[in-house]
Amino acid sequence: MNIDAENKVMASYVTAVHHMLLKGKGLKSGLSIVAGDCRTQDNPLEVAHAAKASGDDILHLGFRKMDGEYRFAEVTLYMPRDEGTHIVSGCQLYISMAHSLIVALLSLQPLITAIPPTGSPLLPGLN
Repeated sequence: MNIDAENKVMASYVTAVHHMLLKGKGLKSGLSIVAGDCRTQDNPLEVAHAAKASGDDILHLGFRKMDGEYRFAEVTLYMPRDEGTHIVSGCQLYISMAHSLIVALLSLQPLITAIPPTGSPLLPGLN
């Protein structure tokens, strides 16, 4: 698959998730839905840094190559808060049928803070 085809696949998923969650309404400021490669050991904080820089919560649709095709593999939420960025991985999208306006991101994974607040001794090279 070439890059143009991969971009079309990702764009179609972003559009579908946008329509599913917001029923075609525009995104309000403070939230972005994006797609790209899944987090790996080579790029663990790439999206977290983008969330911190923009100040927006980012719903990231992760894709990976499987069997020669680019496939949807994960949903991760990045939330910049208190000068750090929290990451909720392993999310599943859920829309309540009883309350059509309720949208939840369900995750069994613990919330982790990837970029701690400025001055934190955890990652002094990033402060």
